[in-house]
Amino acid sequence: MLSFRMKNIFDFAVANGLDLESAMSEFYHDIDKNVQLNSFPEDIVEGLFNEWLTFDYKKLNGINLITEYYLKNPDKLSEKALTELKNIISTQKYCYFQVKSVLRDGILLVSAIDHKGEYMVQDYAMSGYNSRCGKIKYGIYLGL
Repeated sequence: MLSFRMKNIFDFAVANGLDLESAMSEFYHDIDKNVQLNSFPEDIVEGLFNEWLTFDYKKLNGINLITEYYLKNPDKLSEKALTELKNIISTQKYCYFQVKSVLRDGILLVSAIDHKGEYMVQDYAMSGYNSRCGKIKYGIYLGL
């Protein structure tokens, strides 16, 4: 369990001038045309957007939101939380994955399309949609 709230990263970005409308436009432009977002419930699409915004969206200075939050530490996170955040930053992969199968409730087997690697991902929400999603851009973080 995370010792900080990922929502804090979003709140920090908005408070510091994030152009949310521009980011949303970029997100929808970046989505693979084979993925029909309207076939997913709104909360799934919102989660995918939040992951993309946190890990893949780069501000004009070239830094993603999670790294900027870590460097500025606006919420005065503890050393433990900062270490956890640093691990997430250094091990996260955000790229296209092919959902291979649902191994058991909430556990997906995915393979990275942009580079080599298969990963087991715990995601209760997406596990019910593997038969429809095929290729999807998705963020994972490892080694925590």
